[in-house]
Amino acid sequence: MKRKKRFCILLILIAFITCTFSLKADSGWDGSYDSGGSSWGGGTDYDWGSTSNWGSGSNHIEGDVSTLLVVIFISSIIVMMAIAYGLTKSNKNKTGGNMLNNEFTPSLDINKIKAILPDFDENEFRKETYEIYKKIQTAWMNFDFDTLQKHTTNELFNLYRTQLVALQAKKQKNIMKDFVLTNFTITDMEQSDETISLKVRMNIECKDYVVNENDKVMRGSSSRTMIYDYEMTFTKSITGKVEKCPGCGSPLENPQTTTCPYCRTTITSDSTEWVLSKKQMKNQRMR
Repeated sequence: MKRKKRFCILLILIAFITCTFSLKADSGWDGSYDSGGSSWGGGTDYDWGSTSNWGSGSNHIEGDVSTLLVVIFISSIIVMMAIAYGLTKSNKNKTGGNMLNNEFTPSLDINKIKAILPDFDENEFRKETYEIYKKIQTAWMNFDFDTLQKHTTNELFNLYRTQLVALQAKKQKNIMKDFVLTNFTITDMEQSDETISLKVRMNIECKDYVVNENDKVMRGSSSRTMIYDYEMTFTKSITGKVEKCPGCGSPLENPQTTTCPYCRTTITSDSTEWVLSKKQMKNQRMR
């Protein structure tokens, strides 16, 4: 019991230090963003989702208070994890899943995917989606809107574009580089009349920090490596047609239109290739 108590205290201290001094950046400042059309929920990222976080003055105070609340919340979660340490430890010996911070994520039976996509190859899917992730992160870093639009759904692209415009206004840049994929697991599948979506967990190591116009580091660390446990959803279209606006839901009479006539949302044709529709942070730490 004394050993578990010490372990619990140690985890709380680590959580406090990590959350207070090692704020991540990451493309999209992703929060609990759901691209729509999927009923999957899940945990939330450390939330940079509101563009107001890029403001000044009172926003900095609000950010500090939010950070403190996050520290308290995460510390409470860590305490519960420590109490359940004996139970989660037994999962370490399991195979066919994803392990990070003693959390075991079972993998989906590939035969369920092949029943819908007979030519599905797990290794090729892993390579393709990892490349998509890297292209999106690099496009985010370089304000490359065309590449972002190519590899994301309409909803996610419109969110990222809004956030990048705010980032440009502050004359800041999110540097992301030196990517290494350390774990990959397909965890769930969902099918509709128009799309197929696969949920995956990726453990990725990379450099991730924000600099200003003078290349001064504003957030994160240019010398330390971040270790991220992502939950991402990749979607592939069956029909290749967009019938409703992803922004306001209005029917689109012209399938070739690129802008919704009602809300002015940018419209792109649903891709027959895999595109990212959702990205959330499940765990993170700095090495």
